[in-house]
Amino acid sequence: MKPEEFQKIKDEYNRYKDLMAEENYLREELKTRVDTYANLCRLASRLDVVEDDLFGINNDEDIYVSLANSCEFERIKCDADKNLYFFYGIVRKDSTKKESNHCGNNYVTFVPRNSKFSPFIKYYVMLWDLVDSRETILVPFKEYEQFKKDNYVFDIGEEIDIKVYDENNERIKIPFTDEESYNMMRQSYHDYPNNYEEAYSQLRYKLFEHYVHSETEQEAVKKLILNH
Repeated sequence: MKPEEFQKIKDEYNRYKDLMAEENYLREELKTRVDTYANLCRLASRLDVVEDDLFGINNDEDIYVSLANSCEFERIKCDADKNLYFFYGIVRKDSTKKESNHCGNNYVTFVPRNSKFSPFIKYYVMLWDLVDSRETILVPFKEYEQFKKDNYVFDIGEEIDIKVYDENNERIKIPFTDEESYNMMRQSYHDYPNNYEEAYSQLRYKLFEHYVHSETEQEAVKKLILNH
């Protein structure tokens, strides 16, 4: 990424830290200060503004998550020695699925990674860019091993695990019985949150944590690689 983008991530982190410190100060002042009603109202008004800006942020981990989810940083580009990708699944191109997921100009159908692949179908590995969170690419399955040598690819090494719970917070098991039901669950991740989405989000916010506490982008990437 550009140096100014890298610095902007750090600046945003420091801005949140300053707001958290100000929030604690204002709350303490409103509890203990003896002052005019007008002055106390000004403090309370400023506290409202700070709390709105910090909505959902209570600690450092929340800051990293907020940075990783920020629209401002969703289109940054990796400038390390290798690009960072997340294994998102195995797919085949399918022009009949235009209402479903697409990758670039291609419409795809997800297939279970332990499938018995047909020799007459060309399969691809779908990879989700860890830095540019709006970018996914397709790599021909036969070229994937070489691709992993030229890039950093994070793979949870698991099949899909649906994260759905009932009203008693008990886990609901939703098995897939065929390729069609598997593809439906992979396409409908808003209805069927799963371990792929969760793992990607965790890795991305960890990357931003390393951005904040590193001097260079390359240093941050190395920390992520060593820890994951």
